[in-house]
Amino acid sequence: MKKKFIKVISLTVVLAIILVGAVVQISAADTSTMSLDNASGYAGDNVKITLTCSNNPGINGWAVYISYDSSALELVSVDDDSTFGAITTRYGNPIRVQWYGLDDVTVNGKMAGILFKIKDNATPGDYPITVTYDKDEVVNQKEQNVEFAVNNGIVTVKENKVDNHDLKKVDAQKATCTKEGNIEYYVCDGCGKWFSDATGTFEIADHNSVIIKKTAHTPSEWIEDKAATETDKGSQHKECTVCGEVLETKEIPVIEPTKPTGDDSTDPSGDEDTKPTAKPTTQGPTKVSTDNNNATLPNGKTPSAVSGTVKTGQNVIVFTILGVMLLSVVSVYVIGSLKKRKRNN
Repeated sequence: MKKKFIKVISLTVVLAIILVGAVVQISAADTSTMSLDNASGYAGDNVKITLTCSNNPGINGWAVYISYDSSALELVSVDDDSTFGAITTRYGNPIRVQWYGLDDVTVNGKMAGILFKIKDNATPGDYPITVTYDKDEVVNQKEQNVEFAVNNGIVTVKENKVDNHDLKKVDAQKATCTKEGNIEYYVCDGCGKWFSDATGTFEIADHNSVIIKKTAHTPSEWIEDKAATETDKGSQHKECTVCGEVLETKEIPVIEPTKPTGDDSTDPSGDEDTKPTAKPTTQGPTKVSTDNNNATLPNGKTPSAVSGTVKTGQNVIVFTILGVMLLSVVSVYVIGSLKKRKRNN
């Protein structure tokens, strides 16, 4: 009986613990909260802290005060935009940021964004950013105070690696006709400074000094795009042999008409382009007349007047006469021989 009682008590305690934990978790989850986030950077950097709210039960207006350590931080600006709408800011330390509407709103998210600069002489370490509010300045439309839990933030100033830079090498790039190049240099991942050497001894203050300007284009020979004819002009261009960009264009003049071979005619004005063109003759082969042994051409001239040599028709006449004479001699010889044989018989 006693053991059974102990078991009942133990079970009751366990259930109570579980129930309390659940209530605490539900309560924490339902708590209206204003929170500042954290940020970090090196001396000289700008860092941004954002104020947000969660589990907003409904408010008609709010005003908060954000405080910071002015020995390490310098206020730069406060964002104008907010989840709630337009906000107003009164600069100083603390910074007063406020919003007032017409009706209760239950939005959650960004209330304000604050930009700080970490001072150049800031000592490395953690610097708290705190948010506070007057309970009478966070109200709903019924002018009832609305309570919010508060989570403050921290700006961590990191230690600059002045004597031991964390250098990242940037390889040299050749410049081309299409893009700029750069010399080899090094960038510190800690402080962001540029150096010309791997030991971080020689700083590059002018970042433009590492840039190599684009090179000139390399022109090609003339490339024909359209051939010229006797009636139309042609076109041609030069382009960069590296990137292909067209650098120059030019017309190709029309082609001059081809002149007939052997045309020696001249123009009295001396302009060769206006010389008359000799018309080719359509007359057939020249015939020679042999009537009465007086050969004449159609133009009335004798063959001797045209050429110093005997023409074909004249040769025929000569050979005909010679043939007749030879035939006569042979005939006389044959007849004489026959008569002589008869006398001898």
